[in-house]
Formats: sequence, C-alpha cells, structure tokens
Amino acid sequence: MNTSRVARTAMLCGAVLCFSTTLAWAGCDNKDRPATPTGLKLGLGNPLPVNRSANFAIVLSWGSPQIRTGTTYYDIHVKGIPGMDITGGAGQPAGPGGFGEYVWKNPPRADEYDVSMRARTKAGTDGCISANESETVKITHADICNKAPYLDMCL
Repeated sequence: MNTSRVARTAMLCGAVLCFSTTLAWAGCDNKDRPATPTGLKLGLGNPLPVNRSANFAIVLSWGSPQIRTGTTYYDIHVKGIPGMDITGGAGQPAGPGGFGEYVWKNPPRADEYDVSMRARTKAGTDGCISANESETVKITHADICNKAPYLDMCL
C-alpha cells in the first residue's frame, strides 16, 4: 500500500467531514467487484468440412459464479500472442451458476495458447474488475494436431 497516499488521505479527512477511512484505489469496493471466473477450459471448435487448414476455432469456456445480475464482461488474456487479448468484451448474461464461452475463429498459429481472464462489470475499460486473475489454462499445437478432424492440418 502506498503510505504517502494514505497519509494525504488521512490529512484530507482531518480537514473535512469524512465517512470512510479506506479508499478502493481502483474505484471499487470488494462488494462491487464481480467474481473471478472459474473452471476455465480450452477446446477446439469444429472446422468447416472444406479447407480445414483455414477454418478452425479455439473455444474458451468458464464458470461464472456471479451473484450479480445483468451482463458481465471479460478481459481475456492470451500470453504472448498479439491480437488475441480481449478487454471488456465477451459480454455474457450474469447470474448464479452461469457459464460463459468465447470463440476465436482462425486464431494466429502458435505452439501454445495460454489463457487467463478476469470479470468486469462494464464493457471496455470501464467498471470494476474481479479482484483476482483466473487460473491459466493452455492448449498446445500438439493438442490441436492430434485430434480429428485436425489431423491433416498439421502435416
């Protein structure tokens, strides 16, 4: 915690009427933050029967243990692969026991896709984000190449 910020806050509170002694530096109290996505899984979407090498998809699915309702948005992080990150997108209806899914169609080729995510209350870069990043899941080039109907894609 930045003690100089806390000290300045304490002095400001001493000069004016102050109802709270703690600040949420990100602008959100813990009660306002969405729950961290759980149970992430990466899989493969089905390619079109024609021209398989140009038509494949990676599918991310997750549990959404939200207690809030409405739409929850997600920041999806794909380690080391430019253009695959999503910030405040992948909006999904929220509610207890829900789940979500995001599909990358024809993603850039990579040896490995490492994915983690956070929940967000508003689209884009607005709103509160979950306090923690989810676990990281991965799928490798070998995982993709060793599954039908992708067997001929990696020759």
